[in-house]
Amino acid sequence: MNLSPEERMEMMLNVLESVYGRSVEAQDFAALQPMPDPLPGRAADIPMLPDRRPSLLLPDIVDSHLRSPVPTVQELLNRISPLPELSGVMGISPDGLPLLFDLADPHPGSMLVFSSQPGDFSALFQSLLISIACLNPTEQVRFSVISEQTHKYRLAAGEQHCLGVYASGERAAYEHIFACSEVAEQRRTGREMGAIHVLVIDNLQPVLCARNYDVEINLKWLARNGARSGIWILAGMDSQSERSLPAGLLADFKTMIYGRLNHEQRYRKINPPPRQAFEISSGEFVTRLGSQWVQFSALEVD
Repeated sequence: MNLSPEERMEMMLNVLESVYGRSVEAQDFAALQPMPDPLPGRAADIPMLPDRRPSLLLPDIVDSHLRSPVPTVQELLNRISPLPELSGVMGISPDGLPLLFDLADPHPGSMLVFSSQPGDFSALFQSLLISIACLNPTEQVRFSVISEQTHKYRLAAGEQHCLGVYASGERAAYEHIFACSEVAEQRRTGREMGAIHVLVIDNLQPVLCARNYDVEINLKWLARNGARSGIWILAGMDSQSERSLPAGLLADFKTMIYGRLNHEQRYRKINPPPRQAFEISSGEFVTRLGSQWVQFSALEVD
């Protein structure tokens, strides 16, 4: 069906009206950048995080009056199911589209959330883990957590997918890192893959403050190689702690996600942050998707 530019605009405005529940003016729609046609076999409204293919770009920062309320994990899944297997939901973009985490694609590598609001880490990570549990059977995906505030992961800990929630700095947390590293190495040398595993470390600094050389070496190796063996590392880092981390560790995280940053943190040794990281609110994040920076919010949990 060939449509004129005016007819295409009218069609898109009608779609936006159905999403936001009110009439949307053409000048409001101008804030949304056009999305190219999708690749065959994948829906345009299900972007993957992160995807290097330009056909899956999401709109850049959207005007605040166009933002949808943040739903709970279950509300979003009820609205957009079915989703691809081996996936989770990182969050929701300002225009209401989910940002998916493709567990079957190792190219994004380990992910680091860099923020001046450490309290946002648990909100982001727990909602992601809950979505993973809702979307995948235990024989396909498992997860574990290392945190200073283990009580914040009470809901995730109650899922059958959870192998454990460990307190930062305790021996059990270090032994779990060693175990994940050993499994990843076995898989690299030909052992059966088994279930994909997601290890969340919601703040790197407390885990590394003991200056345990073995822990540092294993974490660095996992951050660099784990995703290719089905062992994902998702970590958070208080932006004030960057200089205390081991040299080279940050470079092993291929995907950077930024929460709210303070203006004095415009300079970083690795991957200078985008301007959007200084403009968003607590509970919001930005990451690079293709050639653009994309904003999203962590989902609420029930």
